[in-house]
Amino acid sequence: MNSNYLLFAFFVSLWICGCTNDDNSSGNSSNFCTIEVPCGDPEGLISVAEASLMEEDYRNQFYNLINEFTSGTYPNYEGAGRYVWFDLEEVKKFIVYVEKHADERGYNGNLGLRVYMGAKMQNNSVTGDPEPRQTVYFVPTVNPSGGTDLEDNLNIVSSERLNLGGAGIPDGTNSNVGIGN
Repeated sequence: MNSNYLLFAFFVSLWICGCTNDDNSSGNSSNFCTIEVPCGDPEGLISVAEASLMEEDYRNQFYNLINEFTSGTYPNYEGAGRYVWFDLEEVKKFIVYVEKHADERGYNGNLGLRVYMGAKMQNNSVTGDPEPRQTVYFVPTVNPSGGTDLEDNLNIVSSERLNLGGAGIPDGTNSNVGIGN
């Protein structure tokens, strides 16, 4: 029993030492903080085949219309975006930022992220001229009522948003092409 207590104390001390991200008196700071994450697979996972069908539907329903609508509007237009890539470490930091922001303001309830479509100016790779490009950005939400409808999730308007993703132009990557099996 004594060894179990020591093992427990060891892990608690590791946890306490590993949770800080505050500057100390010597000016050094830790680059890591921790967040609680439930174990298990997330809800909403879809298969590669389902994702491929969704991507195909997007291309058939929206992608071609966007390209047709913008054709000729911008010289050397490279086509509508089909994906936006985000660095996982930046997304993790944003999640910590959202949790801290919500906690500081006393927002109680389930937190979430709403993804909005947007456009931002980006230089054309051929002409160098700025052109509007598709993008997405994350907006933190809170569900104080505990309801199950999407409308029960309220945008946290006092929080910054996240948009550091890179837009994919246009046919270079399909969602089922890459590494792994």
